[in-house]
Amino acid sequence: MAFRLPTFNITVAIHRNFGPPYNIGHAPASTPMGQLRELKTALIVSAEGGFRAALLLALPAGTDIRGGFDYITPAPGPQDIVEVPQGSQVWYAVTFVADVAKGFANEYRSAVIERVPTRIDGDQRWHTSQ
Repeated sequence: MAFRLPTFNITVAIHRNFGPPYNIGHAPASTPMGQLRELKTALIVSAEGGFRAALLLALPAGTDIRGGFDYITPAPGPQDIVEVPQGSQVWYAVTFVADVAKGFANEYRSAVIERVPTRIDGDQRWHTSQ
């Protein structure tokens, strides 16, 4: 059986960011459909030290999403922040981005994301969920 393209069943809000701190006060750069998946290895080492829970975000091929470790500059560089699903106030920092099945009909983009607190529209409270 051939590998099937993921079902993109949730709307993702991608915000350009140069954090931390993760201040969200602008419209998203794009809002593609996506799918959340769990990593087989559920923890990654964060840039700030220690471990954080991480998820995989599957997106259509060619989606403009940028991870902090996807730059040639000393890592981590600027990284996008995503709200998954859009409107939930649950925010994730994008760590790595890779293309899966490159060159095949079932190609898609995969991003490793980690949960982060954010400030919305200059609010001084940190938001981690609703």
